[in-house]
Amino acid sequence: MLKKTVKILKNNGVIAFPTETVYGMGCILSRECVERLREIKGGREKPFAIFVKDVRDVKKYAKNISKSAWKVMEEFFPGPLTIILKGKKSLPPGVLSSGGKVGIRIPDHPLVLKILKEIDKPIIATSANKTGEPPPQRAEDVKVRVDEILKGEVKYSLPSTVIDFSSFPPVLLRKGPISFLSIERVIKRKVIFSESLTFNILFVCTGNTCRSPMAEGIAKKMFKGKRVDVKSCGTAAGYGNMASPEAIVVMKEHGIDISSHSSKPLTKELLGWADLVVVMERHHREYIQQRFPEHSIKVFMLSEFLKKGKIQDIPDPIGMGIGTYRKIYRRLEQCIKGLERWVEKRVRISVTS
Repeated sequence: MLKKTVKILKNNGVIAFPTETVYGMGCILSRECVERLREIKGGREKPFAIFVKDVRDVKKYAKNISKSAWKVMEEFFPGPLTIILKGKKSLPPGVLSSGGKVGIRIPDHPLVLKILKEIDKPIIATSANKTGEPPPQRAEDVKVRVDEILKGEVKYSLPSTVIDFSSFPPVLLRKGPISFLSIERVIKRKVIFSESLTFNILFVCTGNTCRSPMAEGIAKKMFKGKRVDVKSCGTAAGYGNMASPEAIVVMKEHGIDISSHSSKPLTKELLGWADLVVVMERHHREYIQQRFPEHSIKVFMLSEFLKKGKIQDIPDPIGMGIGTYRKIYRRLEQCIKGLERWVEKRVRISVTS
């Protein structure tokens, strides 16, 4: 099979193949192959990324690579990350963007890595679908006309994270399996969200009837008109319970209506949606870390966003009087103001890719 695939590629053919993200398609780097892929995609204008076999190959196609970009590539390649860099002028149009940038990736899939090693040339790659259609997850789902479809498994079932390191600060262009927080941890600097992206915050408490719906309401008011979306849930919540009467009253005192709130449990889907998961108590964080370790990096205690003071639990007011709820409101508002500053540093500028 490999010999046949290599022969097709060397004759400027197009193959469809599994990656660790979704099913892709590609051909050897050339102007002719750019046009062939554009035709298959249905007239796509966006540049195609290139797949290389080794981090050391990146400098053949990109220039002025920062130390931070190298750190990210060394940490996450091979893996579900596409990094945008300043491209060399020798790259053909359609790979080199009009702004002089190139997207580079090393997929973490043994079949693709084997092919890249065998042909010893980069592959121009894109998802194996027409523009505007969902990327396929299986060989049987590939409907575009290519010269060969290779069978295999995908892992994440969503496209790679895309981050632009062609200038500073780095800009997140597409969310994917690698969180922006993982990248920030490596480079020790902030990542900015492109203006096309919304920053998603998930508040978590226990029953999703007191603290987290109150926090959700406060945050929605603070972030109104900004590129921020907010939801809440509970680690032991059921579906469909109203916010507690005391919570509704206290929120109404501050002009926030949560009377239509309906509780929901913490799920894998909600964690996948969230860019930041904000919990009320340590045991909430431990619950997520134990059951959903892949999302651990996203989890913060709400009190961490205070500039001063110790990181403390925000206690559950359920069963307490209205005075306790008012104290909890003040504590939530104080912490969320700090959270607002933290988030706005990452959504503060407009960027075009």
